[in-house]
Amino acid sequence: MIARTNFENISAYILLDDVPYLPEPDYWVKRGSIVFACLQPDHGMARGDSLVMGEPYLAVTLDPTGDYPFWTVPLRLLTPAIRAN
Repeated sequence: MIARTNFENISAYILLDDVPYLPEPDYWVKRGSIVFACLQPDHGMARGDSLVMGEPYLAVTLDPTGDYPFWTVPLRLLTPAIRAN
């Protein structure tokens, strides 16, 4: 079972919509997929996208260890994935 919580200290998220996977052209990550917060430096990409697009973005990866490659996704398309006991 998946429970919802706030975004602080969360490392796994469920995508709420299909999103393009920018490291691979023409590849989309499907709604319901699990993505992970990128724990490596994003070199300001999430902040830059947030400023340009006018909404908060997060750098995410498909790697459960939080390693590269990453891309950015608006927070409105993410919901925290927490396994409930």
